[in-house]
Amino acid sequence: MMRLFAVIIIIFPVLLFYLIRNRKHDVFSPLNAYTLLYIVKIVLPTIIYAIPTNISIVDDIFLKNALYSDTSFFCYIILQSLGYVLVLLGIKVVANRYLKIADIQMSQNEIGRLDHENIRIYKTWGIIFYLLGILGFFLIMSKTGGVAYFFSNLQYRTYLVRDLDFESYLLSLLNYAPLLIIYSKRWTKGKIRFIDIILIIFAGLMVGLGGRKALLMLVVESIVIYHFVVKRIRIKKILRPKYIIGILFVYLFFTTYSKFRQEGAYMQFINSPVAFYTENVDGGLARAIAGESYVPFYVAIINYFETHQKWYGTSFKGLFTAFIPSSFYSDKPPVDDGMYLYSIANGRDGLLPPMPVHELDGSSWPLETVGAMYANFGSLGVLIGMWLVGIIIGSVYNKMIKTNYSFLFVIFYTLMLFTFELSSLRIVQLVMAFVILSVIQFTVNKLH
Repeated sequence: MMRLFAVIIIIFPVLLFYLIRNRKHDVFSPLNAYTLLYIVKIVLPTIIYAIPTNISIVDDIFLKNALYSDTSFFCYIILQSLGYVLVLLGIKVVANRYLKIADIQMSQNEIGRLDHENIRIYKTWGIIFYLLGILGFFLIMSKTGGVAYFFSNLQYRTYLVRDLDFESYLLSLLNYAPLLIIYSKRWTKGKIRFIDIILIIFAGLMVGLGGRKALLMLVVESIVIYHFVVKRIRIKKILRPKYIIGILFVYLFFTTYSKFRQEGAYMQFINSPVAFYTENVDGGLARAIAGESYVPFYVAIINYFETHQKWYGTSFKGLFTAFIPSSFYSDKPPVDDGMYLYSIANGRDGLLPPMPVHELDGSSWPLETVGAMYANFGSLGVLIGMWLVGIIIGSVYNKMIKTNYSFLFVIFYTLMLFTFELSSLRIVQLVMAFVILSVIQFTVNKLH
C-alpha cells in the first residue's frame, strides 16, 4: 500500500503541471523539456521499481536491499517530488519573461537572415573539427590495438585509453563538428540531409569510443540546435510514420548497443546480427528504461545515510583540486564523487571524504543532485539543491535568448538541461564544456 501511495505522489505533480502549463511554450522550453526528461528518467523507472518483483532487474545486492526498503523508497519519492516542483519554480522565477519572448520570436520566425560569411565560417570550422577529431580517433585506435581489437573489448575501454590525454582531447573536438555545420543552416533554413545524419552518427560513435551516451547527447544537441535556429519542431510532426520508424530504430540501437561491452560480442554480431539481438536483449522497454535509471542509486544513498554520518560538504572539496594533474598531487581526491558511493557499496562502511583516488575502489556510481546533496546535507540540502538547479537552468535559458541563440548558449543550455547536476563531477564537466564552447564562439566571432 505504501508503494502504491508513492506512485500516486510521484505522478501527481507531473499531471498537475500538464493541466496548468502554457501550451504555447515550445517543446524545448525549460519547463517542458525538464518535465519530459523527468518522466523518462525518474517517473517511469520509479513506477517500475514500485513493483517488488521488478527489483530483480538490479544485480547489485547493495542497491537491491535499498529498493526493498519501503521506508527509504517512500522517503525518496517525497524528496524527488518536492524537488521536481522546486526546479520548475526556480526556472519560473528567473525565466518567466524570457519564456514569453522566446515564443514570440520563434512564432514570427525571426531567427536569422541569409549571411554567406557566417555560413562559410561555421561550415569551415565544422570541417576542421571533423578532421582533427578523426585524427584523434585513429591515433587512439593505433595505440590500443586497432579498431577491431578495441571494439571487441569495449568492456576494457576506460583502461585502454587511460594515458591518451592528448589524443582524447583531439577526439573531443569531433563532438562539436556536426553541431557547427547544423548551426550554419541558420542562415539558409536548410533541411537536415541524409549525409548530416550519417556524420552525426559516425561522430557520436567515434567520440564515445563505443559508449552510447555521447551519441545520444550529440543527437539531442543536433535536434535542439535545429529547433532553435533553423526550424521549430512541433510535437504533431513527430507522429508521422517516418519519425516513428526513426524512433523505433533508435530504440533498437540503444537496447542492443550496450551488449557490445561483453567479450566476443563484436564477432557474434558480425556472424549473426538477428540472433545477437534476440539473445542479448531481454525484458523489453520497461527493463531498458529501469536499467538506465539512477533511481536505485538515489534510494541507496537515502537508505545508507539513515544510519551513517553525513559528509557536510566534504565531497565537494574535490572541486578545488579538480584541475591539478594527479602527477603533481598524488593524494588528489576524486573529481567523480560517485567513487565514494561505489566504494561504500563494496564494503567500505563508514567512509568519509575527502580521500585520495588511489585509496578508493576503481569505479563509480552517479550521485547527481539528489545523491550528492542528501549525502552532504540531508533532506534540506536536496530541496535547496533542486531549487538552485532550476534557477541556474532558467538563467542559462535567459542568456540564450539575450544572445539571440548564439552557438555557445544554445549548446550550453542543452547541456544544462540534460546533464547538469549539483555534484562535483557534473560541475567540472560543465565548466570544461563552457570553456571549450567559449573558445569556439570567440574564434568564430574573431573571424567574422
